[in-house]
Amino acid sequence: MSLNLDEKIFVEQFKILAKHYKYEIHPTIAKIYYKYLSENFSNEEFLQVVEMALIQIPTRMGLPSAQELVDLMKGSRTAQGLLEWQAIRQAAAANDPNMLAYLSKRAHIALSAIGGLETVALTETRKLEWVQKDFLAVYTQSGNVDARMLKPASPKVEPRSKPVDDSPPITDEQWEELRRRIKKIGSNDDNIS
Repeated sequence: MSLNLDEKIFVEQFKILAKHYKYEIHPTIAKIYYKYLSENFSNEEFLQVVEMALIQIPTRMGLPSAQELVDLMKGSRTAQGLLEWQAIRQAAAANDPNMLAYLSKRAHIALSAIGGLETVALTETRKLEWVQKDFLAVYTQSGNVDARMLKPASPKVEPRSKPVDDSPPITDEQWEELRRRIKKIGSNDDNIS
């Protein structure tokens, strides 16, 4: 699976990382980094994680490994996923799929994977924590190309159905019997006073 991390962008940004961390990159090592990181990042995400690494990882720690860069971004993805989860919960509570218009592609992929807005809307509150965990797991793991593998979730939320009364209808004889009993009760009340 590749997220189409452009090799030119990778080389340019990786040189910046190497220079900042005072590390000379062997071409074979750079290829290994590229192969692994292209499976985990789009161009925009790679630019973002390089910036995050420059800001958050001290130079004394040395050049971050490819996995450290992925983990750094995954932490950021979790935080972003929680924000998008809140928007999904609000849309489910309001029964308004239009509120999902501003979600990221990654959030739409994760929402599809858990069954869509209808699943969130119909899940009991005590079980919603598990649905949230599933959403975040898919959200942090998925790439933009994963959308091709999932069918889009239906944004429609159907109203909950009312319980069906299976009892047979009351017949005319039953109504008459009910009226007689009510009259009898009413006449007994008159005698009590």
